[in-house]
Amino acid sequence: MENETSDQQRQLISAFLEINVSQTVEIAIQFLKATNWELDEAINLFHIQRINQPLPYKDTLYDSSMYHTSSVAVCPNDIWDSGSRLSSLYRPPLNLLFNGSFEDAKSTSSREDLWLLVNLQSTTEFASHTLNRDLWSNDVVSHAIESRFILWQVYDHTNEGQKIST
Repeated sequence: MENETSDQQRQLISAFLEINVSQTVEIAIQFLKATNWELDEAINLFHIQRINQPLPYKDTLYDSSMYHTSSVAVCPNDIWDSGSRLSSLYRPPLNLLFNGSFEDAKSTSSREDLWLLVNLQSTTEFASHTLNRDLWSNDVVSHAIESRFILWQVYDHTNEGQKIST
């Protein structure tokens, strides 16, 4: 859906807007794209985001003119603990991740002569979580990671995550 919207995508946008009254087409597209055009997941994600970052009220309805963000803020616990299909899609690739500190990951990668790949997950940018769904789950990528890399993942709000991001 680069410049054109297919009939199926228009139907999904319409359904999203029927459920999330007073939202814009742009908001619908943003959440639908973030979930690979899965309506249920887009709605779940929208409501998770709304719980974490409530929108301002105006006459008891959301004022959509005040809700134009380029990113979706989301708390990882709200996704992973929800038990929804969304949680299984965006769960970290536990089978690929190094279990330990950054220093341990560096030592292990050096000792085993492997590249160290650091994935810094953001609690305010949902797009960073799509790596879990789209990239790490790809068979070719996961095979390459297993054979040539140590993958270490951390959230940016943790102490180690803040150290890595600086």
